[in-house]
Amino acid sequence: MNKPLQKSLRAIDLNLLPILRELLYSQNVSKAAERLHMTQPAVSDALARLRNQYGDEILVRVGRNMVITPFAKTLIEPLDELLGRIDSLTNANNQDAIAAIDSTTIDSWLMAKRPAKQRQETSNL
Repeated sequence: MNKPLQKSLRAIDLNLLPILRELLYSQNVSKAAERLHMTQPAVSDALARLRNQYGDEILVRVGRNMVITPFAKTLIEPLDELLGRIDSLTNANNQDAIAAIDSTTIDSWLMAKRPAKQRQETSNL
């Protein structure tokens, strides 16, 4: 496996991905917190970490509402697919399901969704 990808995967908190998905769908920190059975400050902190991780605002205030950024919209489908595959993996009892996802899949998805500048910086590590 490529060394820079290994470092980038270690630097990413994969526990933030389900929070990201809920934020993308609810477009509301308080509602996401309620659905995730978390506190609003905990989800706000996770959003700040996600913003730093992706170099994108993810959610922005427009008037009284929050809306997802164009970049965040590109995350919805692959994030659903990735988390679905992880769910299948954790609920499976056979090698076929385990073979369906590997670290290369996760690395590729995470790297593809980083802004170009961050991908370049990471590949230079």
